[in-house]
Amino acid sequence: MQASAVRDKQSHYSLTLFVRNLLDKNFYVTSQGSNLLPSNLNLVDKYAIRPKDADRFFGATVSFKF
Repeated sequence: MQASAVRDKQSHYSLTLFVRNLLDKNFYVTSQGSNLLPSNLNLVDKYAIRPKDADRFFGATVSFKF
């Protein structure tokens, strides 16, 4: 996760901007295959598990200290 923050000199106010998966790259945690037919044919169904954190998202945090 990339983050950037701006604060005043007394640190009463701060603004933080963040982004995860900036370049929107896909990644998988595992991939598996299973046979589609119970015969000697080599038909295989391939599937992969993609984690929830693989999506690109961004946001901001604002904080005030009194």
